[in-house]
Amino acid sequence: MRWQVIAILAAAHAFVLPRPKQQLRLRAEDDCATAEECSAEAEVLKLKAETMKLEAQKAELLGGAGALLFPIDWPEPFGLVMIEAMSCGTPVIAWRNGSVPEVMQDKVSGRIVDTMDDAVAAVDEVFAFDRAKVRDYFERRFTVRRMADDYVQMFEQQIARHQNSRAIDTVDVFPDALRHGSFRAAPPPALDTAA
Repeated sequence: MRWQVIAILAAAHAFVLPRPKQQLRLRAEDDCATAEECSAEAEVLKLKAETMKLEAQKAELLGGAGALLFPIDWPEPFGLVMIEAMSCGTPVIAWRNGSVPEVMQDKVSGRIVDTMDDAVAAVDEVFAFDRAKVRDYFERRFTVRRMADDYVQMFEQQIARHQNSRAIDTVDVFPDALRHGSFRAAPPPALDTAA
């Protein structure tokens, strides 16, 4: 069973999708203007179909794995592969590096380890994890809905902060404007230099 973990890591590398040699655009019209354009569009559609097939295979592979081994040895800024595994309910064994502690919750979505011995010890433990709980962790943290809700909350906070700062500016300026008969800010008070 331990080899399943290593197999998933090796197999995941097989899903690096090739990039087309040139930028290709799909045309809005149904007909191609030239045979070259039709050929280019057919190539794009073929690449899209291959990508969809590989994504389905990746989801099947990740979902059927006992765990995902993520032996990161550099400060990875995000680690999308961890999210992909958790979306399938697959726990992750990841080295404590980069974004790992931010993306994962130790003993909930997998295990965060510091050494190879820790990783080996974590294998049997993560195989016993409730995969529904791993998926639930993903749902709470990384869905499109969660991201959209977080953005809305952030925008609302920024709007409120901006409105509050405008209200404070108005409160600070308004009494001076009344005193000076104008809505321009009053000149700063003179400093007392006698002291």
